[in-house]
Amino acid sequence: MVTTDSPVPHLRDLLQVMAVRQQWFERSMATALGIDRTGLEVVYHLIARGPSTPTDLARAAGLSTAATAQVLKRLEAGGHIRRAKHDSDRRKMVIAVDPGTEALANRYVAPVIEGLDGLLGAADADTREKISSFLRGVADVYTRALPEHPATGAP
Repeated sequence: MVTTDSPVPHLRDLLQVMAVRQQWFERSMATALGIDRTGLEVVYHLIARGPSTPTDLARAAGLSTAATAQVLKRLEAGGHIRRAKHDSDRRKMVIAVDPGTEALANRYVAPVIEGLDGLLGAADADTREKISSFLRGVADVYTRALPEHPATGAP
């Protein structure tokens, strides 16, 4: 139940604005890349963590292996990913993001990273620690609100 007598409705409103703007940004980025939101999630994972197996991607995106296979098929058809045999276990397949897709994604997200770095860099160490603590708390609130954690299936 949402209460209206919260002592900090303005801050809650700002968090909502931030969440909506992030969704707008992700939708815009997905459109620029020519992929859907789930595909964008997989591309994010590959850029952040490097080449991964389809099973690892399914776990990270909170998808079934069948759904992940469909996402990978669409990404591969669009030229956004590449498949290769695993270096040490030739039976496994490893998925990597296409360098062109990674470059476009990085150009798209660079202004956000630079802007956030500027905001956070201008704050003193104590303020950055308070921001860090608050953001960890916000992430925990969302995690606890989920019926199960999407990456692990655990409550």
